[in-house]
Amino acid sequence: MDSLPDIPQGPIGTVIGILAIILGLIAIIFPVPVFELLVIFIAVFAIIVSAGLIRSGLSATGESRIHRLILVAFGLVGMILAILVFVAPYFINILAKDIFGIWAIIVGLGSIQNVFAGQTGFERWLNALFGLVLFVVGVLIFLAPALLSDYLLVLILGIFAIISGAFTIWFSRLPPDQEKVINRSIYK
Repeated sequence: MDSLPDIPQGPIGTVIGILAIILGLIAIIFPVPVFELLVIFIAVFAIIVSAGLIRSGLSATGESRIHRLILVAFGLVGMILAILVFVAPYFINILAKDIFGIWAIIVGLGSIQNVFAGQTGFERWLNALFGLVLFVVGVLIFLAPALLSDYLLVLILGIFAIISGAFTIWFSRLPPDQEKVINRSIYK
């Protein structure tokens, strides 16, 4: 497999990557309004990444059943946490950083778990780095929220969204043998 197993292939992966980049740019360009809407921003970002995990778990071929179930479970937990933000925004607003920290730890562990699922080469190290960064950010936010100001949290989320979106677009490309063959004879 040429791409990370937890990144959807084709147009769905590209759309997920574009949405993540747009959210990241909005966070960096307009940090004050995003800070005020931090809870919604975190929920939308969590839904995007969790949807990718669920789709990967459901569509992964050649992976063990337990590996696919773990991906789906991590994706569902992320979705549930994100949906809680929309159902009870005032209650969740108080716990937003903690919820994002828990989500980052869970998704980070899911990405690190992918490293031990038989990946090889560059994707293995990239997935390990992605999982480690998410895990560390989640632990810092969850255990020591005073270390990070709210403004810095928005910037970290924005940068992370842009980077993960770019990698999602890059790795969602179909391998050359799966792309449609275009009849170029009409251009002659």
